[in-house]
Amino acid sequence: MATVSLRQGAQIRGWLRPERRLQLATLAGLLAIWETIAASGLLYRGVVPSVTGIVTSLATMFGKASFWTNLSVTASEIGLAIMIGGTLGILVGLILGGNRFLGAAYSPFVVYLASTPKVILLPIIYLMFGIGPASKIVVGSIACFMPMAISTAAGMRQINPTLIRVGWSFNLTQVQMIQYVYLPAMVAPIANGLRIALGSAIVVCLVAEIKFSNMGLGQMVIDSFNRSRFTEVYAALIVITTLAVLGNGIVDRLARPPGSPAPR
Repeated sequence: MATVSLRQGAQIRGWLRPERRLQLATLAGLLAIWETIAASGLLYRGVVPSVTGIVTSLATMFGKASFWTNLSVTASEIGLAIMIGGTLGILVGLILGGNRFLGAAYSPFVVYLASTPKVILLPIIYLMFGIGPASKIVVGSIACFMPMAISTAAGMRQINPTLIRVGWSFNLTQVQMIQYVYLPAMVAPIANGLRIALGSAIVVCLVAEIKFSNMGLGQMVIDSFNRSRFTEVYAALIVITTLAVLGNGIVDRLARPPGSPAPR
């Protein structure tokens, strides 16, 4: 009981830290500015709806079965894209970072193609995989693959050579080297690549849904916009932002060493 009380006390003190108070004050100030602009009538009515209207639309949205269906479609597309693209990116990054010859030959392709907008591939991907979730997963996987491959390859090149020599001295197989030496030494680079991959997957999948889809949060946003239901547009954007925040929180948790305290 005492341990629980101490833990709750530490959490309360955490929320009372000066930087936390500044964050909350900034958020409250932004909401006040938004509400002032909404009530002023300076902009076209509905373009900047009141906070109350957005919250009401959000609550109404939560009560619709169609919202949860669209949310599950988008979340599954993004999740599968990260799993597929991220896994392939790590494997390719291990090869490019661990083999100088292959790295010199193929790394430029990955680096240069990484800056290419992935949405330009949508017409071809639509033709190959249709307008369903498969096309969003494919284009999202491509968007995830690039940052993960680049980050993993860079992390491989920065591993302390002593760790590698120790691994070989114990006659570890290549799989064991990856499991016990390479990956533990590259937690930070992989986490950074995963954060970029997450953002890329969210953007690309939503753009694909907006352009040509009959399901997903992106389709909800463009449908509400076309019907001039602007409060619903903002409510959907809040949900999308929350997904991104939760995704980054999961990445931070996975990148944190076991038993280490949460970052303040």
